[in-house]
Amino acid sequence: MTKYRRKSVEIEAFRWMGGPVAGFKYVSAFESEHQGYLSISTAAGFLYASVGDWIITGVDGDKYPCKPFMFEQTYEAVEEPAAGTVEPSLETSNS
Repeated sequence: MTKYRRKSVEIEAFRWMGGPVAGFKYVSAFESEHQGYLSISTAAGFLYASVGDWIITGVDGDKYPCKPFMFEQTYEAVEEPAAGTVEPSLETSNS
């Protein structure tokens, strides 16, 4: 079987820690049977982000969720955060 490597591309992403986000439909825990979530419209249909998921803007401009463990294995920062901003840690808690 032939092996393949992911092409190196830069993406934009933020880690969603709950609450409404401009441009996304937010469903609160009160409205849902589960913890609140973001509903993200994609070309393939709706995808859902849980609290703590990363929201990625792909090379084509589409946005989609990514679980923290997969984000940590796949991506690394290419620049320092802008002055005055706080980037969430990529480290996952073992507790």
